[in-house]
Amino acid sequence: MLNRALRGISYRYLTGHPWQAGLAVLGIALGVAVVVAVDLATASAQRALEISIERIAGRATHQLRGPPAGIPESLYVQLRGERGMQHSAPRVAGFGTIGGNTYELLGVDPFAEAPIGRLGGALSFSPAAINLLIRPGSIVLPAEVAKELQVTRGDVVRGRFAGLTHTLVVVGVLAVPDDAQPQGRLIITDISTAQELMGSIGYLSSVDLILVSDQVSVLRGLLPDGYLLDAVGGQAGALAAMTRGFTLNLSALSLLALMVGGFLIYNTMTFSVVQRRDLFGLLRMLGATRYQVLGLVLGEAVLIGAVGSLIGMLVGVLLAQGLVQLVTRTITDLYFVLTVREFFFDTTTLIKGSALGMGATLLVALFPAWEAGRSTPRMTMTRSLLEYQVRRIVPWLGGAGVALAGSGAGVLAWSDSIVTSYLGLFALVAGAALLSPLATLLLVRLLPQRSRLLVRLATRGITGALSRTSAAIAALVVAIAATVGIAIMVVSFRATVIDWLDYHLRADIYVSVPDAYSRRASSPLTPAVIDALIGHPAVTEFTSWRGVEVGAHLGPMRLSVVKLTAASRRAYRLLPGNLEPTWDRVSVGAVLVSESLAYRHGLAPGDVLQIDTDRGRHAFPVAGIYYDYGSDRGTVLMARPVYERFWSERAISALGLYLEEGADPQQVIDALRGRVADRQEVVIRSNQKLRESSIAIFDRTFTITQVLRLLAMGVAFVAVVSALMAIQLERAREFAILRVTGMTPGQLWRLMLGQTLLIGAVAGVLALPLGTALGWILTQIVNRQSFGWSLGWQVPPGTLLFTLALALIASLLAAIYPAWRMVRTSPAWALREE
Repeated sequence: MLNRALRGISYRYLTGHPWQAGLAVLGIALGVAVVVAVDLATASAQRALEISIERIAGRATHQLRGPPAGIPESLYVQLRGERGMQHSAPRVAGFGTIGGNTYELLGVDPFAEAPIGRLGGALSFSPAAINLLIRPGSIVLPAEVAKELQVTRGDVVRGRFAGLTHTLVVVGVLAVPDDAQPQGRLIITDISTAQELMGSIGYLSSVDLILVSDQVSVLRGLLPDGYLLDAVGGQAGALAAMTRGFTLNLSALSLLALMVGGFLIYNTMTFSVVQRRDLFGLLRMLGATRYQVLGLVLGEAVLIGAVGSLIGMLVGVLLAQGLVQLVTRTITDLYFVLTVREFFFDTTTLIKGSALGMGATLLVALFPAWEAGRSTPRMTMTRSLLEYQVRRIVPWLGGAGVALAGSGAGVLAWSDSIVTSYLGLFALVAGAALLSPLATLLLVRLLPQRSRLLVRLATRGITGALSRTSAAIAALVVAIAATVGIAIMVVSFRATVIDWLDYHLRADIYVSVPDAYSRRASSPLTPAVIDALIGHPAVTEFTSWRGVEVGAHLGPMRLSVVKLTAASRRAYRLLPGNLEPTWDRVSVGAVLVSESLAYRHGLAPGDVLQIDTDRGRHAFPVAGIYYDYGSDRGTVLMARPVYERFWSERAISALGLYLEEGADPQQVIDALRGRVADRQEVVIRSNQKLRESSIAIFDRTFTITQVLRLLAMGVAFVAVVSALMAIQLERAREFAILRVTGMTPGQLWRLMLGQTLLIGAVAGVLALPLGTALGWILTQIVNRQSFGWSLGWQVPPGTLLFTLALALIASLLAAIYPAWRMVRTSPAWALREE
């Protein structure tokens, strides 16, 4: 009977205080929504990558890739004819543009497609695919791509491939099954047409095969040097590994928002206990046990957590559909081309979000529930006793905070992985949150004791209701510190990249094929275009660049082939400890490795890299390590004469042109464009324009980080509103007494606004050192373990002042409604007895 009465009490309280319960639900919902949104967005990107590989590879189990020049057709003929590997299909891949959009080109042999079953078997002997063999310059489009281009069978489209404009005829539209639709924009043609478009006559990009286990070992033994045989299933995993640090950072930021929401739940549950202290005292005197009271409070927390988690999951799904575009754009900018055409609904993510929401709610509700259950009837009936107990445990909380923060610092000092580093970082943040009540008391005591009456009332209002104000301050401290830390990381990262660009970009003009520096396969500059560019009278010197993927004993690596000159050597800043004379050794056969590659594989000057070449695996000594922020995968820098000794390819993807003194770069650029306009599409940019576009890409990649930071601040804002409303409701009688004893509504306004500004100021002062420490950790430890880069560290004063102002403004805005409501409340109504 008593349990039923207790349930009725909970129901009446929650329905009678919808704003308080609603804010608690909102806090946990926002935290869960951010976690679910980030997980669903990254999972959708990962699933899109897997499906794209699966649908293009079909039933193939392995893929054969060759040296940078490609796989000679003769090797494929040998494998299929002499070695009997009938379940194999050649592929020529590349990228081109039609109507301003980028499309993936897939060259296939329709007669070899049947066993592979690419795109659900839509290519196997279909009339559209057969038409490819009959008409030169023909293409077949999946139905969705044809709809996007607004073309049908028989239409003509013009596109640019390998920098050259081609006229293509649509000879068919494929009806690809729904479960086999390609994820990206795909253009299909036959092998010979694809080779013409990509300028790779006689060579294949790869060969897809269906192999059993003994065939794998046999084939590996037959392959010439410089060839790789990879399992198709491992390709998605290898590509996903590139983005692991990026996605883990997003997940950590989302958990930070949930942590801030936890303070809101704590504040709500504490207030619910304080507000019903008289009721709990009566229940205890009427026979309710402490466990029943404990169960009542925890039951309410479970209900709030369940509703908040449910709403959070629904909001998270909606939010994820926006975040997935930001995630995809960042992955495309930094790693590889990715198009997410389907949003993947992952039930595991929803279960995780629900578990985190419920777990966080119960964890933070334990203390107020325990307080309500352990109190004697007399203690429960006395409001001051709770504050007395809270103030008594503040030193213990401070000690626990120091211990937790110290353990987090220890973990960070000894951590060798990003996961443990984030655990240490969260321990440090949690320790700082536990320290915030003690720090609040100490800061308030520093204020002048003989200040004006309103100031004294405001300070005593904070310290007298520490059980709730401390939670609001802790939530603001965490959110503001995260804002400061992320801002310091972004500013430091940006300053480092700008400094590197200023050092690295030495040439006056840069010329490249479109997407030469991306992860996708790029076509070379044609010899005629190269001659036209370097033959301009104002060009006194040039350097060339080519990026290729090669095999090595440490796995596939990106090789940067550079024509080194006295000027281009100065573009590479070497880390201390390089072998002298470094550049002399590089010119005769040694290599340089970028800092991120050296960090990931533990390489040092004097080590040896075993790289697969056209002449077999060769040992290249590492002459030094250089700073490079162009790729977190890392690169190996090799002099072009050395590359040409071991590889047959002679392609060049980009040029750096040095002009004679006094030459106008823009005039030279205009002249160069006129020289090559009818030969090949190239990108010609001045040093300044390339620098600006690089910085623009950098800023774009941090957009999602800024969004998550704002969401965390939004949760903290809700926490402050909740705390102030709780204080307003509980102190209604006190404010009413002040009104009837002569305080004017204007003075009450100033009192409440002053109190909230003081809360914001205290939170800001506490958050600045914590945020600075977080910035150092993110810059010097987490970034290093995520990407392998060493960054400078900058603490811009403007950022600190802006963040402090943000804390004050957030607190002020949060106080407007509670203060307005309190001023409008009749003192007689507030003083009436229940």
